[in-house]
Amino acid sequence: MTDKAQTLVEFLLARIAEDERAWTPALMPVTGVGLSGLCKRLQAECEAKRRIVGIAQAALDEDTYTPDIHEILATLAPPYAEHSDYQERWRDLRD
Repeated sequence: MTDKAQTLVEFLLARIAEDERAWTPALMPVTGVGLSGLCKRLQAECEAKRRIVGIAQAALDEDTYTPDIHEILATLAPPYAEHSDYQERWRDLRD
């Protein structure tokens, strides 16, 4: 796996973990409507992202590289663009 891809994998997994911690019922603002369902959906979303990153990481580790793998990882990154560890060069991986 390239250093660029490894860094992006680590970045994504860290952001997903932050999302999971933020979306626990104890930390969510109380809306009174469907809070439990919302938390379950957001946790499922985090798990889905983690699985996508894991599949991409496995393909990179097995040297079954295709440009699509980097594009998949880079596509998950923009929602976190405001994070201080986000690297603008990851946008180029989507092209």
